[in-house]
Amino acid sequence: TREFICYKEHELLEFLKSIGLSKAERYPQFFVPMVLHRALKYPSFSSFMEKLARLSGLTNLFGSPVILKLTKT
Repeated sequence: TREFICYKEHELLEFLKSIGLSKAERYPQFFVPMVLHRALKYPSFSSFMEKLARLSGLTNLFGSPVILKLTKT
């Protein structure tokens, strides 16, 4: 595993604003950690868990990674 940095969303948005970009949309991808999906080796169950998390709003609150769509301001 390579080293990486986890930024808080507000830190990124603050920096992006300073260079003339603003958040247009955000899309959190997964609620359940990927290691659990891989360990289960049961794609249909993984899909079911992710669907429940998305419908309940958990993915929006705690999902990762998050894809941000940005626009020029």
